[in-house]
Amino acid sequence: MYVKKKRYNFKKEFTDVRLARHFYVTHTYKLLHKIIKKAKKKDGLFETNLISFMECRLPSFIYRTSFLPNMFESINFIKNNNIAVNKIFKPMIYFVIKIMDIITFRV
Repeated sequence: MYVKKKRYNFKKEFTDVRLARHFYVTHTYKLLHKIIKKAKKKDGLFETNLISFMECRLPSFIYRTSFLPNMFESINFIKNNNIAVNKIFKPMIYFVIKIMDIITFRV
């Protein structure tokens, strides 16, 4: 008896979301789809809006500014309540940084 091997077809859109999921550790697929919908609704270029929504999260911002060596350490640093945004300590990893926010660290 011949058993047909199941073939998996991946859409390009899904592979892009999957790559973004691995690049941004804190985002789930559900959250990524919400961010994509929000970026599509906003005025301006979709790509610019998407990057600004994804990079303005607190762990991504700290990692990209080279304060900590990897994303996992930035998540642990935030969860330990070591970062203050505008003089208020925020232990939330999904907190969004705005343009003129001041970030300070606890020693």
